Amino acid sequence: MKMIKNITVILLGFCLTNLCIAQNSNSATIKYADKEFYLVDSLDLEVISESDRKLLDSCLTVFHKAKEDTSKVDAINQIVEVSLDENLRPKYKIWLYHFLKEKLKQQHSTITTKRLKIGLAVAINEIGFIYINQGDLPKALDYFHKSLAIHKEMGDKKGIAGNYNNIGFIYNRQGDISKALDYYHKSIAVREEIGDKEGTTEAYNNIGLISQLQGDIPKALDYFHKSLAIQKEIGDKKGIALSYSNFGFLYREQGDIPKALDYHHKSLAIQKEIGNKKGIARSHNNIGFIYDSKGDIPKALDYYHKSLAVREEIGDIKGIAVIHNNIGAIYYGQGDLPNALDYFHKSLVIREEIGDKKGIAGSINNIGFIYMKQGDMPKALDYYHKSLANYEEMGDKKGISITYNNIGFINDEQGNFPKALDYYYKSLAIKEEIGDKEGMVKNYSNIGNIELEHGSVQQAKENGLKSLNLAQELGYPDAIKNAASLLTNVYEKQGKGMEALKMHKLFIVMRDSINNETTQKAAIQQNVKYEYEKQKAIDDLKNEQLLTIEKEEKDKQRVILYGIGAILTLVIVFSGFLFSRYRVSQKQKLVIDKTNSELNIANENYQMLLVESNHRIKNNLQMILSMLEYKAIKSGKRSEELEKITGNIKAISSLHKHLSLDIHNPYVDLVVYLKEIVSLYKEFSSQNFEVKSDLKAIDIQSERIVYFGLLFNEMLSNTIEHSLSKDTKMEVHLQQEKDGFSFSYKDGAAWNNDKDAGLGSSLIPELVERVEGENYSLDSTQGLYYFEFES
Repeated sequence: MKMIKNITVILLGFCLTNLCIAQNSNSATIKYADKEFYLVDSLDLEVISESDRKLLDSCLTVFHKAKEDTSKVDAINQIVEVSLDENLRPKYKIWLYHFLKEKLKQQHSTITTKRLKIGLAVAINEIGFIYINQGDLPKALDYFHKSLAIHKEMGDKKGIAGNYNNIGFIYNRQGDISKALDYYHKSIAVREEIGDKEGTTEAYNNIGLISQLQGDIPKALDYFHKSLAIQKEIGDKKGIALSYSNFGFLYREQGDIPKALDYHHKSLAIQKEIGNKKGIARSHNNIGFIYDSKGDIPKALDYYHKSLAVREEIGDIKGIAVIHNNIGAIYYGQGDLPNALDYFHKSLVIREEIGDKKGIAGSINNIGFIYMKQGDMPKALDYYHKSLANYEEMGDKKGISITYNNIGFINDEQGNFPKALDYYYKSLAIKEEIGDKEGMVKNYSNIGNIELEHGSVQQAKENGLKSLNLAQELGYPDAIKNAASLLTNVYEKQGKGMEALKMHKLFIVMRDSINNETTQKAAIQQNVKYEYEKQKAIDDLKNEQLLTIEKEEKDKQRVILYGIGAILTLVIVFSGFLFSRYRVSQKQKLVIDKTNSELNIANENYQMLLVESNHRIKNNLQMILSMLEYKAIKSGKRSEELEKITGNIKAISSLHKHLSLDIHNPYVDLVVYLKEIVSLYKEFSSQNFEVKSDLKAIDIQSERIVYFGLLFNEMLSNTIEHSLSKDTKMEVHLQQEKDGFSFSYKDGAAWNNDKDAGLGSSLIPELVERVEGENYSLDSTQGLYYFEFES
């Protein structure tokens, strides 16, 4: 199997902090506002929203009429706190800083001096945020410490707590987690002392985010819940929306997409309720990011464009650059490198214009990645080194580690393995230090692949297992797939055929769980025609449909992972899945049958479900071919094994046809269905066996019948695999009981000693639960399975 290596595109999906950005540059031809009244240079009133113009006129009128300096400061602070314009606010922050510095040179009363000094500390703190947005973390840290010193001098505990939190944020960004946690806990201690509940929730959220990054999910959830409880207690709706976003981010990382979407939609609803346009844009972006990561490109683009529209409305230049970057990442994922490069360049131009150093480094990294994919390694390496220089200047450890990995990848591709390993290990060391588990997974796989190529098989195995275990802990299908690929190659080198086959199966399942690339490309080609503004009612309805379908998708994937050892099980799951998804679609069509437009949407969704289901079945047929091919090569009986392929596929096609005879009937005859499975086994099994049955006709709902098929399939395959006799006789009884039916399966205990150790036997109790069976029992002396169920 071809080795798979990992490289990182920097996708800025989730926005969890509220920071301000530096001003945009202006053309010399623009007519600027009167500085005498508006106070600041280069203020273009034409690009300011009507609400911000009213805010400016109101606050500055108060400013010019005020006699006390403290009243003047309050008027300017109102502009800084209320305005949503990310270009406007920094101008007044800087103006306020210089104003206060000049005023403090004059003589004032003790009370006025104290108020002016606290105001100066606040202004210095705000300038620290400007440097954060420019990517200059050392300068931001310097300003936060200056602000802290003044707050301590004035005994302003609320200000002290705020600075502790901000300093912790810088250390977190720089990868110094222990210092970050120390300052966050200092902030909590002061805020609890003065009863600042809103500030306490902020620190709780920050600690939760660090715990999440370190993979301590229970701790992260604990802090997020603490924060949310206080926010609900004090009625902090903006804080509640932020907490919901954090929950959404966490559940997305855990692979629980329905929960992630639910929390982000909750956040979006609150942002709309309170009219927080920046929050609305952020929620749209976050929802788009989830759809992007799960491969639903049309919905991802829909939400990205919604976010873009709001950000253009409020003048959020930095946010616009983020959206351009994310759309570029979508084009990259679809293999459209020219469009990806175009969007990455658009993002870079904006970031350079506003001085966003962190964003610049990310865009340069992504452009380097595109050149690498195009085969221009020298240009890619040049961009990666530029990106690395920016990250090193900022002290951004995570960015440095990502770029080290990417430079290592280039050297790996060029055959410079010692240099590649050096960069991979540098990257790994930083990721272990900052607790970046997702990044560690990639490094372990990359290092393992090089070790395997150079004959260090045992070391490759150790790194492969580290990567696999961590990927499974995080629940990332793509990372699991890559680790399984590496371990397949390792076990082949070691001559461990069964272990290699196991990893190969895992690779195939993870590969096929990722959405179909062809379908995604078709979706991206429809982007121009896609309608981005929908009626709210229809949009909400589609969200409800999505949550229902996502929940079912998760249940299906769980069954697939349990039944990885049974080829036919997978096919039956997807055949039944067609019925289940269709029933959901039918129920949804009843709800939305009120208007023609809604009905059209439902019909389109139904057609997509059919296409998806058929594609899934095709994927699993390809998996059968791959596994038989692999088995044939390892056994040396290629021709004999391959002769069976046609018969297997015909049998599976026959079963699928049987299940699809009447898609409008919600029930399937259990007797006919189970006999079909028996017939299937007889077609390709080399053993002679007999099934005695007194089964009666029983209609079972199509959603539930799938699990009966899985259950019966496991019992049959276990008996055939472990039978000591070539003439095995099995008895199947289905009888009417008082409250339902009883099902029994007996093979006369013709078992090998290792039968209980198999995956199939451990799967049977789980499947009994799925068919809503009760009173399950297994008599090992007779090989008798028994349970009861209702029709």
